[in-house]
This record gives sequence, structure tokens and C-alpha cells, in this order.
Amino acid sequence: MKNDKIELVRKTLSGDKSAFDRLVKSVSPLVFSIIYRFFHEKQQAEDIAQEVFIRAYRSLHTYAQEKPFTNWLRTITVRMCYRELKKEKNNPERTETSLTSDSFSIIDSFCFNPEPLNRMDQEKKLILKELTEKILVKLSPKERMIIVLIEVEGKSIKEVSSLMGISAVNVKVSNYRARKNARKILNSLIVKQG
Repeated sequence: MKNDKIELVRKTLSGDKSAFDRLVKSVSPLVFSIIYRFFHEKQQAEDIAQEVFIRAYRSLHTYAQEKPFTNWLRTITVRMCYRELKKEKNNPERTETSLTSDSFSIIDSFCFNPEPLNRMDQEKKLILKELTEKILVKLSPKERMIIVLIEVEGKSIKEVSSLMGISAVNVKVSNYRARKNARKILNSLIVKQG
């Protein structure tokens, strides 16, 4: 599969536009899985994916063919998502969120009587997912990106550093701050409920 992608890259660089179409088709699931970690609206995800593929096409000549193509494309995708998160953060149409009483009771029981996620019913999982989104959306774009890459995708500090183009020290500090800020946000949501 790796050689197929490299061959499609070579054909694209030599002017075969249908090769790039085939390349896009083969890597679209990867690109969309990354984008959907940060953006849940279909149209927005498609717009970002289109930007990713345009950027990839324009900078394909910079791809080092001895390295995995998917790693190169993952970096472009993560950075594009980061850029979009920063744009979104500057959008004044952000709404204040608060917890419903059902959400609060589930969080309360989850925090003080933890139940493994694999045994939790679907409704509780959805409420925790909703809460996680409410917290993530209040973090800075950098903190949100780092939390998702480390906690959801299981990336190492070094991998996040490479994907985002920032130092490992910066990733560590931002991860610490993100966790601290997430706790503050959760506490403020709980206080509002009480």
C-alpha cells in the first residue's frame, strides 16, 4: 500500500491529475478521521478536507518520498485543523454552556463512583461526550489540539511536537495548562449547576 501511494505521488508530480484523484480517494478516510476529532459538522469537515488536499497538491513537491506519505499528510491535516480552531476561537458567536441536571448527576456518579466506560450505557457515554465537547470548546485552540492528540489519539509528546510544528517543551507545558484549565472549566460548570 505504501508503494502504491508513492507511485501515485510520482505520477501526480509528472502531471497525471487522475493519479492525485486516486491518491485523495485512498487517504480520505485518514484525513476525515482527524478532522472529525475537532469539527463535527459535515460541511465544515468537507471544507477543511478540501483545503488539506489543495495544500497537499500544491506542496507535493516538498514531500520526501522515503518517508511515509500518510505521516506527511497527517501533519498537513493537523495544522489545517489547528488553523481553523484558531479562526473559530476568534468568532464572537460562541455560546455559554451549562449542564443539564441529568448531565450533572451522571458526572457526579462518574467522578465519585467510577464505572468503566465499556460497561457504561449509551446514554451516559453520550452525556460524557457532550460534556467533553463543552470543556474542549472553551480551551484555547492549542490546548484543545494537544489534549485531543494526546488523550484521544494516544500520540506521544514527540509526535504532537512534530505534527504541530512546536517544541516538545511547548507541548508539555501546554498539555499541563490544558489539563489545569479543563479542571477549572468542569468546576465552573458544576458550580453553576449547584
